[in-house]
Amino acid sequence: PNVMQCWGQEKWPRMYSAFRQASHNELQQFLTDSDVPKLRALTNDPSFLNDLQNLQNDERFDLFFGEYFRKKYLSGKEKVVYPFERHPGMMARLIRDKDWASTALGPIDRWPQALLTAVDTILATPFPMALYWGPDYQLLWNDEYINIASEKHPVHLGASGSICWKELWPDIEPIFKKCRYEGTCGIYHNDLLVMTRNGYNEECYFTWAYGRVMLEDDTPGGIINPAVENTKMVFAERRMLLLRSVSAYVSHLLTLPQICRAVADKLKMNLADIPFAMIYLA
Repeated sequence: PNVMQCWGQEKWPRMYSAFRQASHNELQQFLTDSDVPKLRALTNDPSFLNDLQNLQNDERFDLFFGEYFRKKYLSGKEKVVYPFERHPGMMARLIRDKDWASTALGPIDRWPQALLTAVDTILATPFPMALYWGPDYQLLWNDEYINIASEKHPVHLGASGSICWKELWPDIEPIFKKCRYEGTCGIYHNDLLVMTRNGYNEECYFTWAYGRVMLEDDTPGGIINPAVENTKMVFAERRMLLLRSVSAYVSHLLTLPQICRAVADKLKMNLADIPFAMIYLA
């Protein structure tokens, strides 16, 4: 619908003219008496947007049209809807295109500014990062986090953390609750997490941290969670340590039976990598 259809051929020019001459009190009365949400139906009308553009620097603009229009439709001559639209990556596109109205987070145009800013932050960060939002810990992540999410991407985008990481949730939930409600933050180095990825449980090691994000009214909003996977590094260090230990342990031995027993004893110390071993002598 256009201006005329919503406001009538005569009403819009009179309303526009009245606005230009109205006092603050008169505008407040107008807001009280009028169906201002109708204005949202006019946002595709070029003449209406021109009127908004002409009025955006007026000191009474926010009083009349509300901060909603300034944030969503006006930024110079650009149409800016959400701050993370400038990001070109896969996750920015998936977040923009997802039907959030069907999730607990609700439509994006109703997200609080703190959530929009947090999403913008993780999308702009060249480091694996996830965001757990709300009391149900609805999960969003950036492009660098995709490898960590593995088969959970993108199906669990917007799902509760208890669903996405159900195998980890008994250990993670108490930490997140304390962070959300008490404001504690922390970091774990090379932390063992047994994660279900690629169809089976994996022994994974992460250095990960967590911190609280607050809403505008100073109540808890969500938890930001940077993480980097160190699994390959931990495996390599552990196996190299075993090789060095075996080499040092057998270096002074002279007979094959002694060497075999010594090697078997050392292998027992690393059952995580070598749960079963047999030594063959040729």
